[in-house]
Formats: sequence, C-alpha cells, structure tokens
Amino acid sequence: MRITYNYQGAEQTDAFDKEEIIIGRPNPFIKPDISLAPDVTVSRTHARIYERDGRFWIEDLASKYGTLVNGVKQEVKRQLNPGDQIRIGE
Repeated sequence: MRITYNYQGAEQTDAFDKEEIIIGRPNPFIKPDISLAPDVTVSRTHARIYERDGRFWIEDLASKYGTLVNGVKQEVKRQLNPGDQIRIGE
C-alpha cells in the first residue's frame, strides 16, 4: 500500500508492506504507521486505512475530532476511491 500525504506543509509518500495502517500519535500501546504528532487534534489511534479484496477502506477509530473524506465527517467505515481527500487533524 502506498500513501501520499501532506503534513506540516511537506508532501510525503510512504510505502507499507501490510494490509492495514494506523494513523495517529505515538502512545505506549500502539505505534502509528503514520504519526501526525505533535498535532493534538489527532487522537493517538485516530484512523485506519486497510485493504480487503482489492478495495481500500478508511475507518475512524472513535477519534475526538473525526476523520473527513472529501470534507464529510465519517461515522462508519467508507470505501476509498482514487482522488479522495482525507483530512485528519489540523
């Protein structure tokens, strides 16, 4: 799985050799695959992106401020499509 994201004004692309990644801030129990620290509007385990049967999904993990896809707050898991814009935190 390859993810391109913007954080603190810089674009970055990371490749992951796994079916699921966690986005959040470091905590004693789970190290996020994509850390958005020190943004305190990002929960420690904020969201996950995962692949099932060739489709990619995003799921908010009960974060305090939510996960937006194309400007819409997600209440349940959602399939991602090419070009979708995800916003987490600031």
